[in-house]
Formats: sequence, C-alpha cells, structure tokens
Amino acid sequence: MHHHAGETEKKMKINILSLVVSACIIFPLSGQAYQSLQPHDGKVTILAAKADEQSFFSAGEDGFLVKWKQSGQEESSGERYQISDIPIKLLDLAPAGSDLAVYESDGLSTNRVAVYDWTGYSRRFAKRFKNTVTCLSYSANGSYLFVATATVNGIYILNPKTGDVIKNIRTIPGIITMAKTGTSEKTAIMYSPSGFLYYWDLKKGNIKVRFQAEAALQQPCLFGSGKFQNRFFAGVKNNTIYIIDATNGTTLASYKASNPKICCCEGDYEEGLFYVSDRGKDYSLSLISNDSLESFLTASSSKKSMPSSSLVKHFMGLKSSDSFTAIAKNQESILLGTENGDLYSFSDIKESETYSLAPLTQGSYRHASDISIDGESFYTLAAGKIFRMDFTQGTTEEIAGAPAGTDSMIARGNTFYLWTKASKAPVYRLSGDTGKSEILFTPGGSITKLRVLEKGILYLQGNSSVVFYDMQAGKNRELYSGTALEDAVLVGQELFIAKSVVNANDSVLMSVNTRTKETVPVKTGGTVAFSLSYGEGKSIYGIEIAAKGNDEYMTQVFSYDSQTKSFRSLLSLNDEDSSASTQLNGDKLYTNIGRTQVYAYNLKTNRSSTFRRSSALPVKAVGNAGLLAVLNQNGSISWYDERSRKAVASWYLSDEGTWQAE
Repeated sequence: MHHHAGETEKKMKINILSLVVSACIIFPLSGQAYQSLQPHDGKVTILAAKADEQSFFSAGEDGFLVKWKQSGQEESSGERYQISDIPIKLLDLAPAGSDLAVYESDGLSTNRVAVYDWTGYSRRFAKRFKNTVTCLSYSANGSYLFVATATVNGIYILNPKTGDVIKNIRTIPGIITMAKTGTSEKTAIMYSPSGFLYYWDLKKGNIKVRFQAEAALQQPCLFGSGKFQNRFFAGVKNNTIYIIDATNGTTLASYKASNPKICCCEGDYEEGLFYVSDRGKDYSLSLISNDSLESFLTASSSKKSMPSSSLVKHFMGLKSSDSFTAIAKNQESILLGTENGDLYSFSDIKESETYSLAPLTQGSYRHASDISIDGESFYTLAAGKIFRMDFTQGTTEEIAGAPAGTDSMIARGNTFYLWTKASKAPVYRLSGDTGKSEILFTPGGSITKLRVLEKGILYLQGNSSVVFYDMQAGKNRELYSGTALEDAVLVGQELFIAKSVVNANDSVLMSVNTRTKETVPVKTGGTVAFSLSYGEGKSIYGIEIAAKGNDEYMTQVFSYDSQTKSFRSLLSLNDEDSSASTQLNGDKLYTNIGRTQVYAYNLKTNRSSTFRRSSALPVKAVGNAGLLAVLNQNGSISWYDERSRKAVASWYLSDEGTWQAE
C-alpha cells in the first residue's frame, strides 16, 4: 500500500534535539518543564520579578508560566510549564522560596486563584471565586496572600500555604486593585479605583485611616526607598502618570506619556518609577527618580518645582504589528512582554544612542491539532497536512494535504475523515492512496462532536441536534433534538446523550430509542456530562461534574452499563475540570482528568496507571500495546512507553515544516 503527498512521497527522519526520559512518578511532582526560547502562544498578560534575581517569570493567555534566566542573550533560557487551559491574568512571586500565586480566568464563570511550588511544579491549593479577581499579592514577608474581587465585601486574606481564609475584609466598601505591606506586616496599604487609599490594621482588623486620592488609576504601584519607603503611589489614567503621596493622597506630580507601562524595583535596586512610552516611530524609557521626589517633598514651599522625569534611552525594533502588554524590573534590566507573545529585556543604563531591541524569545513551531490511531498506526493533523508517525523508526511520513481549515481527523484504514470544530464547514473523506478528498456533506449548524461509525457518521450539531449521516445513502437524518447537549454515542438502535442539567427534572445522561423515540433519563446527581466513549462492549464511558455545595465540585470518570443500567465511578477528582476527556482503546480507557497527568484505566483489572504529563497540558491520548501518544494543548505530541509508563520524547513541527524531538 502506497501513501501519497501530492505527487511525491515524503518521509522525514525526526531531528532529535535531545531525548528526555522522565523519572518514575513521585508525588507531588505533576509534570516536567521544557527548556525553550519559544514565545507565548498569544498575549503575554503579566511579568513578575524579584529585585535581586536575574531570572523573571512571564505568564500568558496560553496558560503557560515561563521562568526566564538571563546570562547574556545567547545563554538565555526559558523553563516552560503550562498550569491552565485558560488565560493567566495575575501573577505574584512569594518574597522568599519558590512559591508563586496565579489567577486564572476565562472572563466568564471561572475565576481561580492557585499557589504553585515551582521547584516541583506542584500545586499547593486552588480556590475558586464567584467574581473577577482584581488584586493578587503577597505581603512583604510572605505571611499573607491578598485576594481582592470585583464585589462588595470581596477582599480576602489567605494563608499562602493552605488557601484558608484568615480574614474576609468587610469594612472597606470599594473594590481594591492594590494591596501592599511594609516589612513588619502590621499594616497594609490598599488602593481603590473609586479614589481612596486605605491603611488596614492587620492585627486589629480595621481601617486605621483613609485618604482621598486620584480615582480610576490603572497599573497601581507603590515605591520609594530608605526613610521614604512605600511613600510614593503611582498609577496611569488617560495617557498620564500620576505620582501621589501615599501618606495623604495628595497628587505630587503628573507626566504625560503615550500608552505608558510603569514599573519599579525594590531593595538595593530601587531608583524610582520607570516607564516606557510609545513615541510612534520608536519608544522611550524614562525614570521618575526617588531623589527628585524626595527633594520635592523636603524643599521649602517657596522653592518647590515639579520634579522632572529623566530620559534613559530611546529604543526601537518592535514589530509594527505588535505592542507591549506587560512590564517588570529586576536588578538593572527592564523586562517587556508583547501582544504576540514575545519577551524583551534590556539594560536601564542611560544611553544617548537609540537602542535596537532583540527578543529573548526565538523561533516557533506549528501546532498539531489532532491525533488518531488505526490498528498500530499513529496519525496526526498538523499545518494542513496528515502525517503517519512511526516512533520506533523516528520517522514521519506525509500522507496528503488536508482540506483548508480542517482541524480534526479520524483515521480508518487508509481513509481519513476531516472536519472543523465549532464550524459549519464541510465534512471530508480523504483517500490515503490518492491523496484526494471529497465533501461528504455540509452540516446545517456548527459541529461540536463527530464520530465515524461502520455505516455512517454521528455528529452533534450545535448543542441542540444529534444527526446521523448515512454514507451509503448519502443523506443526513436527525435522531434527536433538545437543549444543552454535550455529546452522543450510538449503540445499535439506542442513542445515549450526555448533556447539561437545565431544570430539576433533568438528567446528565439519557438514552433514546431511535426507532420508537422512547426516552429514558439516567439519574446520577450530576450537573453536566460530556466526552463519551464507546467500544465493542456494553458500557459507555464519560466525564461527569457534580456540585457539592459552597461552590465546590467533583469531577469523575464514569461507566454506564447499557444492559444492567448500572452507573459507577471509575476515577474522581475533588475539583471542577471541564477540560477532562476520555478516549477508549480496546481494554484501556485514557483520561486527562485533573490535567496533571494521563490515566490509563484497565477495564479488565479495574486498575489505573499514570503517565506523567509533559510541560504542556494533555488534551487527547491514543495508544496501542506498546506506545501511548498524547496530544498536548500547545500542539506538541508526547510519547510514552506503555509498559514502563515513562515519557520518552515530545515531537514538535517546526516553522520550517520539519519534525523535531525534545
């Protein structure tokens, strides 16, 4: 049997950069970081640095945390680890040790604060909040973690090791966007965009004093050194930087700047407030020094003049389609992140010549969007092409170009079915022998789930219709219509549907006889079920989430015996995981529940084995007797030995179109 890629056959030997073999799973390690200068996939949302360290952290919309180490441009490195499948919005580093706090949010219902120990990539705790988090910061010595939310009485002081609420502050009426303490940790100063600075007594639990100040300031920042430590408060509004006396709320000075990004550095490297301003053709770095502000405060009233900012340097080199989104300062470096995911670092030493930027980030790779297995053969869809992957030989073979826009694939023999998720685009059938594709049908609504059966294709149209496409007749037939549908499988004439509960009489799983239309609910107590799997047996598998009260949830992998009508839990997690999935392969049920590793549940022995995740979150797993291939959220593919459960490599498709191994 011959495979074609257009007119010529292409087989590529994998370029082995380095072979990474993980150790056996040791709790609480939940994965392994990946060293790479790869940019973030999407916007850099925030940067965080410790004043006395050369390294710094970046976080992005891609859910990755990256620890950047600098010892000269050529020796820079990025230690990458994905903690979330939704954007990271806020990040703060514990003053001592390796802990860091993050806030993840999808901008809708998920608002989660978590603390991680970076040395083991392990999560200490995660805590959900009903409302958007507006402030996340450690106290000066790390004894407290401040979390403020966009609601009345929504300010919390947490134990940073356990997540327990030490205090819920209810006497500050406004939303808080900054909280900071002095080294004694007796008092916290907080800023509310409603226009107030509050001093909160951490021992007595009350407001000591409040001052009216400039309202609606963004990028709130507290700085100052020596006897003026934490004396100056800064923020940005309407292309103006305001400097405020934190002891009385008085505006000391204001500086016009175009789309400024402000930052400061503490300790021995504290010089004042740095800011980057967009000048159109280039950018400027300026400093509002502590010395000038202190002189202004201590000068007699007759000699007071507005403290001036000083130009440090002009710089250029940012791509015209890019913009700065995040800034931080450490030692003698200014750190910048961009909309496109790149990172920049340059010195704060004064220069008269215009400085030319060079990114820390280098190169990129293309994402594999899907993987499939048929018999012993592994396939992937990446960069608009279908590849057959032979891990043992270390080769990939290009089968054919995929129809434009398709991102999902199922392999059956040497035939490939391709479609586009959440789209009304056509469903295609492609021959691996000829490399040619044909349109099978165009759906009436967006496809959210699709399965290839022996005689046709079962698919979910939107969240309201289950449709069967008869390949022999070439026709679509609606099998069921309803609301809040999540997934469906067809077992003979019986259709099993997973859905969200919409009323008290609803259930997350139900069966529908496609001939008689009789509908039978399966009561489980859950609020939503999804990601169903079905093989040759009599059981259906899937994911269910159930509410436990007090905004707590349980996620479980379940099995449902379609003959005995029995429902049971196989694996459970005391958290909500809406990204969990199941894939059935013979007697093995693979799942990424919990996102910290991949589980293989043996349906014969009722025992599960674990595969330690890579630096990226696992999305989908397919395997045979010897190998497990896992598609990760960043588009890489990780390979595991099924017997030893060890990770043996991760494959990436470079921008040049060559496959490379980590």
